[in-house]
Amino acid sequence: MEFDPTALKELRRREGLNQTHFGKLAGVDQRMLSRYELGIHAPSAQNLTKIARAFRVPMDYFFTD
Repeated sequence: MEFDPTALKELRRREGLNQTHFGKLAGVDQRMLSRYELGIHAPSAQNLTKIARAFRVPMDYFFTD
């Protein structure tokens, strides 16, 4: 399984949030969120857990097979 940066971007857009607001709601730095969405970095397990909990999606939502 591999982190899918498009899933994160789609979730943010589905919620109608910009990166700053999304990051604040999820407790994740906006600059790191940008890097996650661009595929430069994959989020840590801790940050991915925060995002998944904040938006009530399963962890596997962010991964491809």
